Amino acid sequence: MSSNGFSITQPLATHLSANGQAEGHDDSGAVFDATTGLVLPSDVKVAYEVIANNTVSAPSQQDSVEATAAILGLETQASTFLDFALELIPASALKSKLVAFVDAPHAPADQSLVPIDAFLSRPDRSDWDTHCVTMKDAWQLFCAKIESLSDGQIDMRQMAAPSGPARSKVAMLWHYPTFTSGNSVFSHVMDPDSPSLWVQLETRFSNWPALREACLELVKELVSDDRLLVVTGDEIWQEAKWLVTSRGLSLTYVELQVDLKMFGTKPRIYLAQDSDKKIQQVIIRIWHGQYIYHNSNEPRGAMWDLMWNVACNIADVEIKSPALLTWAATHFLRSTSQDPNVALSRPGSYTVLQTLMRRQEKEKKPVTLDEVHQYFPNLFLRHPELVDAVKQAADKGYAPLSAIQQHFNKKSIKTRQQRQLKRQEEGVIPPPPLKRVATDAKKIDAAEKSALVRKSDQQRKWEALQNCHQIRQAEANRHNPEKTMGHTRTLERMDRMKTMLEAGESKKFSAELASWAIFYNAKKFPRGLPYRPEHGTDLYIDEDHPAVLISRQSRVRDPIERRVLAGPVEE
Repeated sequence: MSSNGFSITQPLATHLSANGQAEGHDDSGAVFDATTGLVLPSDVKVAYEVIANNTVSAPSQQDSVEATAAILGLETQASTFLDFALELIPASALKSKLVAFVDAPHAPADQSLVPIDAFLSRPDRSDWDTHCVTMKDAWQLFCAKIESLSDGQIDMRQMAAPSGPARSKVAMLWHYPTFTSGNSVFSHVMDPDSPSLWVQLETRFSNWPALREACLELVKELVSDDRLLVVTGDEIWQEAKWLVTSRGLSLTYVELQVDLKMFGTKPRIYLAQDSDKKIQQVIIRIWHGQYIYHNSNEPRGAMWDLMWNVACNIADVEIKSPALLTWAATHFLRSTSQDPNVALSRPGSYTVLQTLMRRQEKEKKPVTLDEVHQYFPNLFLRHPELVDAVKQAADKGYAPLSAIQQHFNKKSIKTRQQRQLKRQEEGVIPPPPLKRVATDAKKIDAAEKSALVRKSDQQRKWEALQNCHQIRQAEANRHNPEKTMGHTRTLERMDRMKTMLEAGESKKFSAELASWAIFYNAKKFPRGLPYRPEHGTDLYIDEDHPAVLISRQSRVRDPIERRVLAGPVEE
């Protein structure tokens, strides 16, 4: 429900719907999709809806399970998605409990008194109608409480009521996407046009904590009789856990043993148990629907489909499109395997940047200047200065895409600065801690000598790095159009450090220097890059030094890995 920033829809009978996303489609033309056997509109968003609601050409569930497993690099003979998921969960007492819970007889789900679609088709509605007496009673009490707490700030007609019956086959909780609505009066959460964020903004309501608490209490009441919860997105996971623990239940889980991760861990099926360790509720976490804009990884799409379909199997509802999210992973984004002309019609420059950067790393060579212009026409229109920035990057031997990356990095920094400024304006910022001051003459003299030594060592390290084989090879290929991504990264980072050094930015230079090379230290890093005569000769003068990391994609922050690269050799 929109009043608490997440929603409940009951029951779940279809796969993810694309309704409510941004409009502006171009429906001209059509293409044959070999995967589904459907003739689809050329606009991928419209095609997504067609596939989501297709029931004609769907393969058998067993065929769909085998196809999903193949994309995940696995084999199975399972006939349902739930059976396949159970194959991936190691044998344990919890797994046995889960199977018993799913197979156990249970009270049938209630039926909605008024179909949601029929209700939404009435433009002259003057109430939320009675879809379920239990839900209606709870909703009316809730609205009265919200009206009192908000002191008239909320137009109650614009609240989105929970859809479906109190006892459902599956209850869904999610954090709304941000879209506006023309259907703002007496809507339901299954209405894709409900105004979703109006009562979520903390700055709008003076009594937001009390409003939020009332919303959570309502949701706790509404989901208490549901056997299955599907929690979409990461934003509401803490609230979802509270819904379990606040009812005196404990939360545990079983994991699917696959290489992919969801929310930083292996995919999990959570189990809410009572004090007798008896399962009362099953909870499945999945990515939010908005993730289709960002996912171009087919195995992740397959895993997403698997978790959705497992929920459908547990709830015993029809699966209309078992491979919808797998399809979306290779069609919805500007995939590098697609026709660039199709890619130009879609929004999301940052998503395109991420996709192209992954391609660069996979192919070990930079995206060309022409491709950058081809993939970011709208970005260049909004920021004409990027045309010169991209060309200058290419002229210096950098990856042309690096200029686009810097553009977004600067935007991110600017956003953080604006937020910090806003926080400073809203509250009192404590003064910075006092710096220690050396007053003893001997200490001052020692500090000055130490600073001179550090400055001298810094220069020696810089010269040692410049003389490395990796650096010399990168410089030799600066203007070679076939140079590798390692060379482009090296050139860009070396030039950046040179600029810092010339500008006298000693601290920044030192930090950058330490980020891309592990220098010799007799105790910690005896295999590091030598920079003083007493360190001995460089054994890697004609080959890449393992302690020089400047051509890598990212810094080595793990101290264990740094010891492996340059630490003492273990006996």
